[in-house]
Amino acid sequence: PAIEIFSWIASQPKPLRLLVLLQNNAELRPGGGFIGSFAILTFSQGQLAEFNIQDVYSADGQLKGYVEPPKPIKEIVGEQGWYLRDSNWSPDFPTNAKTASWFLEKSIGIKPDGVVGFTLEAAKNLLEAVGEVYLPDFNEKIVAENLFAKAEFYSEKNFFPGSTQKASFLGSLFQQLLLGFEEKNLNPSAVGQAIFKSLNQK
Repeated sequence: PAIEIFSWIASQPKPLRLLVLLQNNAELRPGGGFIGSFAILTFSQGQLAEFNIQDVYSADGQLKGYVEPPKPIKEIVGEQGWYLRDSNWSPDFPTNAKTASWFLEKSIGIKPDGVVGFTLEAAKNLLEAVGEVYLPDFNEKIVAENLFAKAEFYSEKNFFPGSTQKASFLGSLFQQLLLGFEEKNLNPSAVGQAIFKSLNQK
């Protein structure tokens, strides 16, 4: 199935935009974890042409109007409105994907061609295959063993709705992972197994 997806991406005649929901599965939601940030990946002729990572609050702050949230979000989470950050409130991912796409278009005017969920657990699996990643913006060395602690530290330190530090940490990590794929002499089998493991874990 993964080969079919990658083949489909590579065969598209026009640029393809994917919404990647960056979910913290240490803060559980029915769809996998709290959506703290999201990425827009643009593929052209099968190659990653551009990526942009944003804090979810930057998009939620641009939503015009009011959306009535599901009852549990109002009663348990205490949110009076419904936003992209809580769009994955269903255990059914295709439902979450449609909801997230709707919120993204209404918030920042981007209608994605597809939606992918990516959790910290998936990032950990990838780091186990890639090895240590250095984030120059934070002067931090990130490995699978300290990923959760560092992600939580930079998410919560001096956090306020609309702050960009969470997006910056995840953006820096994603960028360095991409550089690692290009520059390191990686074991394709190990990387493939890490991706396969994450897909099996959904």
